[in-house]
Amino acid sequence: MSGIFKAYDIRGIYPEQLNEEIAEKIGRAFVEFLGAKKIVIGRDMRPHSEPLFKALSKGIMEQGCDVIDLGLCSTPMTYHANGFLKADGSIMITASHNTKEWNGFKLCRKDDVPISGATGIADIQKLVEANN
Repeated sequence: MSGIFKAYDIRGIYPEQLNEEIAEKIGRAFVEFLGAKKIVIGRDMRPHSEPLFKALSKGIMEQGCDVIDLGLCSTPMTYHANGFLKADGSIMITASHNTKEWNGFKLCRKDDVPISGATGIADIQKLVEANN
């Protein structure tokens, strides 16, 4: 699982590296890491973005956090919604420029502050692995 936690996002080949079970754990860890009450989630049109969204949302809501579902949207729209809706964080489900078998999560704190390896992805990884 450690191979999916990158410098600027969480990304892997679906479903071998990144799947619903892992997405649910990431959702729980993200809420715990932020102490969040409201998370915005958007997704791209990859076929596996929808099941990853459902699993991610389940993990988030199990922690008592609300999910605002933006549906299909661009990454900049997710960033905008994070600030506009005064969310505690946001997740964009996308693998960006990677080929179709990939998917991933771009994470932000409130006010659109990106979370990188140095500012939280490594901490989220530890929480995910501790809840394995």
